[in-house]
Amino acid sequence: MRHTGNTLIYIGLLALAACAQDCPAPQGNGEGRMEMRLTMEHPGATRATATAFEAGDRIGLYVVADSIKLSPADNLLNNVALTYTGTGQAWSSRYPLYWDKGSYNLYAYYPHTLSVKSVTDMPFAVSTDQSTPRSGSTPGGYEASDLLYAARKRVAATDEPVVLTFRHLMSHLTIRLIKGEDCEDDLPTNARVYVLGTVPEATIDLAYGEATKNPRVQERAIRARQRSDYVYEAIVVPQRIQYRTPLVEVEMGGVSYVFEDIIHFKAGTDHLVNIVINEDPERVEMNISGEVDKW
Repeated sequence: MRHTGNTLIYIGLLALAACAQDCPAPQGNGEGRMEMRLTMEHPGATRATATAFEAGDRIGLYVVADSIKLSPADNLLNNVALTYTGTGQAWSSRYPLYWDKGSYNLYAYYPHTLSVKSVTDMPFAVSTDQSTPRSGSTPGGYEASDLLYAARKRVAATDEPVVLTFRHLMSHLTIRLIKGEDCEDDLPTNARVYVLGTVPEATIDLAYGEATKNPRVQERAIRARQRSDYVYEAIVVPQRIQYRTPLVEVEMGGVSYVFEDIIHFKAGTDHLVNIVINEDPERVEMNISGEVDKW
């Protein structure tokens, strides 16, 4: 995403009975009804090479009467896709949307999924190859793994922008390769780094913005994205690695280094791992040095 800062969307909220997915265009021109204005706030600075939404990014939006629970289909708006146009702060939908009378709860998530059969157990998976780049409007593996979520409660019709502040539902791991004291040459800049021993699939509760590891899925290796010469990163489903197990693998200069540890991958948290590479393989070491909330 290359457009930094907030994004403002001018839409109107359809005052019709809900349909299963992305409702057909309403009749009439919305005369006498108030258009909805939403400000989209992206959580920050670690999505691919940018800090906010890029052209072609699609958000899913639900709008639900405050008196009822979010459901897959019985809402005022069901999983309506909003697409960022890449021009100024403009987003687009298939048809105009308007406010109606009453109070509503708004739920939004990125990236948009065409069909959502359950709003309490929506399946989501991080990519196992997060080194793949973005291609046009198709997100790369790292970007597609960055599940974002926002919610606002008890919102009535207003001509003021309603702010939807997104947050990360996944966990994040930063891996920094550090040249050891006894290394004479610089470290190569073409290492391959993998996160080991994590389950890449989760179920998402859109009403509460919670991600839960799918217990029926086996662990798989995730290839990390290279952020800079010696810094790599990966997005991981929130989960706890309770027993000492292989966690990170670094392939460098024809040698594979595997590091074991325990870690609790917390939602919305960046975990920093430092790996010190020395000439003597026995002196290569890894340490988990800290956490940063709201990455």
